[in-house]
Amino acid sequence: LDDKPDLKGFKTATDVKGDTIETLSDALEDANEAAPKKSHKLLKLIIVLGVVGIISPWNYPVNLALMALVAAIGAGNHVMLKPSEHTPRTSQVLAELLADAFPADRVATVLGDAGVAASFAALPFDHLFFTGSTEVGRKVMAAAAPNLTPVTLELGGKSPAIIAPDYPIRTATQRIA
Repeated sequence: LDDKPDLKGFKTATDVKGDTIETLSDALEDANEAAPKKSHKLLKLIIVLGVVGIISPWNYPVNLALMALVAAIGAGNHVMLKPSEHTPRTSQVLAELLADAFPADRVATVLGDAGVAASFAALPFDHLFFTGSTEVGRKVMAAAAPNLTPVTLELGGKSPAIIAPDYPIRTATQRIA
């Protein structure tokens, strides 16, 4: 596909890990110097993966995209996001918002149809996160497998519903289904 995302501008996992180790080392030194002498040494381990791919769903297009993105960025990773093709306007606004908030080599948004998503899932990410259906989750796992990309699948969410005692059960079941 011509729309295949390009990883050239992103730091490698080794580069990102090196940056984090220096920062972590400095932070631990400062924390240990500030700690009372009789206390235990402080240690916080941050595991940076490198470049994380996120494929987000249509049903909560902002929330589920940003929750995964914030977690990945917070852990020191770089992110490539592929929002759902079923929410094109929201995806475009999200891409513009993220482009204004982050440098292009830190967060990139890839827009496109299911074919673009399939190519995206086949990229050699350091980790791939997918939220969506079980059927598509199988395809994402299969696309990532040749690269041995670790994958987190959040599949077929539960949709609980509360029906008020005085609401017509037939109407409720038709609307929920």
